[in-house]
Amino acid sequence: MKNIIALSFFLITIISCSVDGFDKWSYTKSTDEFGDYTGSSFLSYATKGNMSNSVTTSADVTVIVGVDDESIFTQLLDYGKIPVNLTEGYIFKSKVKADGQVQIFTHESKGGILICNESQALIELLKNQTEPLKFALDLSSSSNFESGSYQYTIDPKGFNKLYKK
Repeated sequence: MKNIIALSFFLITIISCSVDGFDKWSYTKSTDEFGDYTGSSFLSYATKGNMSNSVTTSADVTVIVGVDDESIFTQLLDYGKIPVNLTEGYIFKSKVKADGQVQIFTHESKGGILICNESQALIELLKNQTEPLKFALDLSSSSNFESGSYQYTIDPKGFNKLYKK
């Protein structure tokens, strides 16, 4: 997998430019820690959803998804702007509903990002769907320290056209 640090800066780049790019697949240039273009880009998608934890219910969350040749990675921003602090190496589960069927995916936290362990299966799901996928992610599924549930939708429209593999 490509450098996690580059992915972190890529996601920060998306955060700063996604104001009018919600719910659309597009390519975003990756930058390094100095803000310089690294020569690579990633397929990206930003959406809004809801989150609940021990403090609040139905609060806004911004979800940023990146796709490279081999991985799908996600960053969650509580209240639309605060990166969720994730314990390194924990495995979290998400349920994904497509065509009335629910599938379970696992995600490992690395550098504040969730990396899907079944990325190729999720990429195939995105490639083969025409209707939006509904996600339910539970951060308490493997940790007594993290809590929170997240619900969001990803529309696969445009993914197939842009995904290059």
